Amino acid sequence: LINLQNESYIDTPFWSFLTGLYFQDKGNYTIAERYYQKMIKFEYNEERAYYNLGTMYAKSDIQYGLNFFLKALQILEIDTSKYQFEYPYALEKMAEAHAALRNFSEAEKYYDKAINFNRNLFGNKSYQALERYVGLGLFYAKFQKYNKAITLLSDAEILSSGLTANHREVRANILNTL
Repeated sequence: LINLQNESYIDTPFWSFLTGLYFQDKGNYTIAERYYQKMIKFEYNEERAYYNLGTMYAKSDIQYGLNFFLKALQILEIDTSKYQFEYPYALEKMAEAHAALRNFSEAEKYYDKAINFNRNLFGNKSYQALERYVGLGLFYAKFQKYNKAITLLSDAEILSSGLTANHREVRANILNTL
């Protein structure tokens, strides 16, 4: 087995990524950050390194985590067609961070942007768009905008009825949310 504490094994960007994930999963954020910073230095999947740093630090300091999400988003926005799955997910993470900071208009803006991106790329009935609808619906419910939440989640449930068997989990999540 490879000793992950030994730096000599971790001299490539990919290993830095895997090692960062390993230590992040173990809750050792100091070591995880060191490996994510190596990824950034290597200019290898920088957006993923920033995104992981944001996820890691948003647990204890949302504003600090938000800064990393913003850096990831800036990289992803350079070529959204290349990052068609990562981009809306990063937008949703920005929305969640703003919601936690009670920046409601910013949160709503990022949710809407993610929904519109998925809708334009995959169609209104795509599971990707529906996942974003659910995220915005839950945001509305959490902040007691129940009429908006019910409308959005009900629309998502109706749209989800056309999903294929491969995407039943999304439909189940929508139904459980209602």
